[in-house]
Amino acid sequence: MKRILEGYDWFIDKTGSVAMWLGLILVLQISFEVFMRYVLNSPTIWGYDTSVMMGIALYIIAWSYADLYNQHVRVDVIYMKLSAKAKAVIDVVGSVLFFLPFVAVMLYTSSTWMWKAWATHEVRSETYWYPPAAPIRTLFFLGVILFTFRGLVRLIRDVYLVARSKPL
Repeated sequence: MKRILEGYDWFIDKTGSVAMWLGLILVLQISFEVFMRYVLNSPTIWGYDTSVMMGIALYIIAWSYADLYNQHVRVDVIYMKLSAKAKAVIDVVGSVLFFLPFVAVMLYTSSTWMWKAWATHEVRSETYWYPPAAPIRTLFFLGVILFTFRGLVRLIRDVYLVARSKPL
């Protein structure tokens, strides 16, 4: 079990490394669009949609990566002074009450959007480029799956810590 959890952590770390490069590509793409628009007075038809889709991809991949390194926002005034076991109890309760219902809704909603986008050949209509929406909807769904599994890994470790008084 420990090797499976560590393997998933390794996988999330690597996807986070890929997302860092996606962030660089996003900055370069937006810089290119700004240059084309304001210096050459010739904006691209694809620049806006591409930057939005890359931003969505970066954001959704970063959910799991941020969770891996415990970087999500939380109120640490009391939490940081607690023992590891007390933190694990709070995390288990929070996961059951908030995380699991949240990801259940996100999985259902994002899978519905994804299947509908593929079935109807949905396009993004913010610009006149009209790129297909299905690939970014699929990536969003996959990102929610990654985040769900990452949360389950954390939950398994917290339950183990509460039950055995030692980390997994």
